[in-house]
Amino acid sequence: MELLRAAVVLSVEVYDVNLSINMPEGPDGSLEFGTINVLDNKKHVLSLKNKGLYDIEYSFKLTTGSAKRGDLESPFTVRPQGAVLKASRPPVKVEVLFHPTTEVFLKSKPILLCQVIDLKSGQGGETVATIPVRVSARAVYSKYSIKPASPIDFGAMVKGTKKNQVLIVENKGTLNFKFLIHRAPPLQR
Repeated sequence: MELLRAAVVLSVEVYDVNLSINMPEGPDGSLEFGTINVLDNKKHVLSLKNKGLYDIEYSFKLTTGSAKRGDLESPFTVRPQGAVLKASRPPVKVEVLFHPTTEVFLKSKPILLCQVIDLKSGQGGETVATIPVRVSARAVYSKYSIKPASPIDFGAMVKGTKKNQVLIVENKGTLNFKFLIHRAPPLQR
């Protein structure tokens, strides 16, 4: 039995996959949306730059975290959710939109995950890192009280006389709100 010998030449390259994410940070280092009214929206722009030697891909995923109410998938939209970042190119802008339809309270929760995919590794690439982006956001309804409660009773009055009553509208919430008082349409007889 004859033993075959062959020389195999291996070439190995070590390189760094380097993604830089710049974002407007709150005091706790999270993506801070502050407090807004339910049904309003607020947008922040992230800047992603490939600082490595080869092209990479990013992909944002929203995870469900613990919020007081509601589903986290609906109040946040990320555009574009994923794309290829070319090496040595200018940063790519990614918009994160907070558009709540119910009350939400998040304090520095890692609900936004940025997956970094090395396109040179295998077919379709390989996820080499998952970067959690912590998010702080609060959405509230306007809360107020009106005194006296309806109906407002002026009591018995002589025709043609006027009487004043005080109506108190008090803000019980955290955000300012606007209100309008206007003359009611005449009663139908």
